[in-house]
Amino acid sequence: MTLKELIVEIKNLNSAEQHRLKEFFINSIASFSASEPVFQEVTERKNTDGYTCIYCCSKQIVRFGKYKVKLKRSRTSTIPL
Repeated sequence: MTLKELIVEIKNLNSAEQHRLKEFFINSIASFSASEPVFQEVTERKNTDGYTCIYCCSKQIVRFGKYKVKLKRSRTSTIPL
């Protein structure tokens, strides 16, 4: 259902039904805004000590996954015994 169709359906409601819908939206928005400080506090407290890998507990991590470090290896000659 598109927004235009939704608006048409709302306009087709009688005044009591429109009032009930308005109250529903007001209460829904009020309950969300009341919980917003909780979400903000959790966000502020989360990872205050930095990020840690959940698998190996390393502090040297990359967001969204792993990375490989290519090391320059020098060739060593082997001496036969």
